[in-house]
Amino acid sequence: MTGNLLDSITKQYNTLTRSGKKLADYIFANTSQAQYMSITSLAESCGVSEATITRFCRGLGLSGYNDFKLALAKCERTNDLGDPSDIPQTVNPEDNFDTMCHKLYTSHIVSLNETLEHLNEATLNRAIDLIASVLILAVGNMVSKACEVRKKLAVQGIHPTIVNMRFVKPFDEDLVRELAISHRLIVTMEDNVYTGGFSEQIQAFLLRERIYHKCLSVCFPDQFIEHGTPEELYEKYGLDAASVSNRIVRKINGE
Repeated sequence: MTGNLLDSITKQYNTLTRSGKKLADYIFANTSQAQYMSITSLAESCGVSEATITRFCRGLGLSGYNDFKLALAKCERTNDLGDPSDIPQTVNPEDNFDTMCHKLYTSHIVSLNETLEHLNEATLNRAIDLIASVLILAVGNMVSKACEVRKKLAVQGIHPTIVNMRFVKPFDEDLVRELAISHRLIVTMEDNVYTGGFSEQIQAFLLRERIYHKCLSVCFPDQFIEHGTPEELYEKYGLDAASVSNRIVRKINGE
């Protein structure tokens, strides 16, 4: 293939099969995204088979899908920058070892630089916190409260994992260890005081396991608790769903 990839596709468009035209239409509409997609992802997005994409590439005079992505990247950068000179070239069978290594090196450097330009640390950390951030370990009647908390957090795009800890002592250490590793904030909810309670057990366990994630203990303070209905006491001491969800959001934001 010589010249611009999109120009080549345009010239061949009327001779393409129905599937080929679906693929071409998607590439025209999503040039920037398509160059980073795997062949499987592109096939699913276009509603065509991987074999169709392979035939499409060969019909353009390309050796395969990787060659196609390089040509598409070159086309995209030509449109954006007007100078494709820094685009990594395709590795050819006749290339010697040094040439091949240089082309591969340049290809990775260009990709890394483009990725670096688009990275935003604050946004990335926020996304990580929201995706797999919160693990709630709830005991007894606090399980229903945890479910209310999940509904309130879902409105803000936070979807916690909730575990009904049926056994407090001994608790399932293997389960807690496995889940704690994959979350960034561990929340314990119990209708009890902290000292000698479930929350203290969990935090001591995490320290022994060297899992140094943020922790939030939702429990009564270590003091005399006056009489009142459960809901009145939950609201007064911050164990109600609204208070807990607000505390979780503040904890995620580092407050």
